[in-house]
Amino acid sequence: MKKFLRKINLWNEYFDKREQFWLLILLVFGMALRTINALYTQLWRDEAYIFFSSRNNSVLNLILQKQWDTAHPPLYFIFLHFWQKISVNPFFLRLPSLLLSAMILYLIPVIAKKIDKKQRLFPLLVLFFYDISQSQMSLNMVVRPYPFTILFILISLYFLLDFIHGQKNQKQPIPKIIFFALTNFFIFFSDYSGIWYLLSLGVFFILIIVKSRSVKTNRIKNIFFGLFLSAILCLTTLPLFLVNLNKSLALEVGTKTLLDSKGFFNLFFTENVNFFSGYLLPGFGRIINSKKLIILIDSFINITRFDVRIASLSFLLPVINFLNRGVAAFLVFCSLAGLYILKKDNIKASVLMFCLFMIPLVLSAMFTVFYYPIFLGRNLFVVNLAVTFGLGYFVARYFERFKIFFTGLLLLMFISFFAYFPRVNFVDPPYDWQGLAEFLSTSNRINIFLFSRDPKSDFDQTTAFYFLNINTKFSRKQHIRFISGLSNLSRYLKVNKSFIQAKQIDLFFVETKVGKYSTSASVFYKKLSSELNCRLTVYNLRELFVASCPFN
Repeated sequence: MKKFLRKINLWNEYFDKREQFWLLILLVFGMALRTINALYTQLWRDEAYIFFSSRNNSVLNLILQKQWDTAHPPLYFIFLHFWQKISVNPFFLRLPSLLLSAMILYLIPVIAKKIDKKQRLFPLLVLFFYDISQSQMSLNMVVRPYPFTILFILISLYFLLDFIHGQKNQKQPIPKIIFFALTNFFIFFSDYSGIWYLLSLGVFFILIIVKSRSVKTNRIKNIFFGLFLSAILCLTTLPLFLVNLNKSLALEVGTKTLLDSKGFFNLFFTENVNFFSGYLLPGFGRIINSKKLIILIDSFINITRFDVRIASLSFLLPVINFLNRGVAAFLVFCSLAGLYILKKDNIKASVLMFCLFMIPLVLSAMFTVFYYPIFLGRNLFVVNLAVTFGLGYFVARYFERFKIFFTGLLLLMFISFFAYFPRVNFVDPPYDWQGLAEFLSTSNRINIFLFSRDPKSDFDQTTAFYFLNINTKFSRKQHIRFISGLSNLSRYLKVNKSFIQAKQIDLFFVETKVGKYSTSASVFYKKLSSELNCRLTVYNLRELFVASCPFN
């Protein structure tokens, strides 16, 4: 058994015992962070709706995508359909993602070593950056298909680097080429954001042909047959992909686009900077947590009210944002410099990483501007990988020359990571859906009606999910209704008020903003209570402001 494990352990092929020891420490550290994050953060809306879609549809309907979410391929939905039959515990649902994360963390330094064998610090730094990447950590632990996609991308890169580093006339085994093609197909079939990676490989192949000026070498043929077989496999699902793309586009019509008054610049340096840079940068999108800084200053100047604190110290926010964006731009510059310098040691790997950086970034942005109405951050996780490798190489290359500077930079990244930990990177603020569900369960009513004054509220799926965990007999379709927006609420009450009163159903009104907004929320609920002629009780559930209005 030990011999078998030693044989399949790729680290034995690329690293000595001392390097493996430090890599193992970083792997355990990364897994500990992801496990803690999975335990201490609540499922968010998209995780909940994927759960319900997988649970409430047959396997055949999932394969044919006869459910409302057609923006994602069916592979993960099918997997989750069977996995949730064992348990619907939130951590258990996230467990497959965590297990795949361990494999991802294991492969990251291997890919780094295949890119460059000279810089001994390179694999360690790349794994460290990946460990503390808020965006990658969030993608690695959620009930979403992204861990599958990222793992398949790394496996694909492993085989591709074998092909491009092989001898000019070395023939690769046919099973290896087939496995490479199947991996690329699973990238496409697990999440459509993987298409940017596949298109990057196509551009890379064209550049390799132009560089080599020959298509007759076995090296070129190996890559060609692998990519050609990949394309054939992906084309088998292309009709379904195109149909579902149009369906998902129809669902998003009317959503804010990049082509607003701020234009395409919105994507980089305005209100989306933290979202965008969080995906783009390997370590952090923000180096300073503005709320924690203001609270720290408050402890010295003794401003107690949150709204006063924000108002009196708001002049700091532009400075903090400017500093965050400056560091973000600096790190991206270092990463691109690293990829450029890499060409001296491995020009093919350098070109490949540049393709993984530029092609998804440019094409997904163009796709958003001219076709899809919203920019999806998951389009950038391939870019994130390229930036991680580029920054790791740059720091490894110049660490000895600028040891004090880079040590300080690594320390800053490490500290800033814990300023936002634990959290799900793309959910802000982290609403207490579980607290709301527990609150609703104490009403002892058969039917629950949720109303929100915010038409863009996320409480439908997520609250229903946690209510399901509390009440085993709960059926979402039979026992919960959700209405958002004041106009929808008024219209519903006119039609159903007598029915609600007769059934003695509780109406729960959910306010999505807290802090300084609590005063306006109280006024709103007081007015609504008088109009409905019911007794109003207001609760503050950590990140939620909730009021119940039972008809007795």
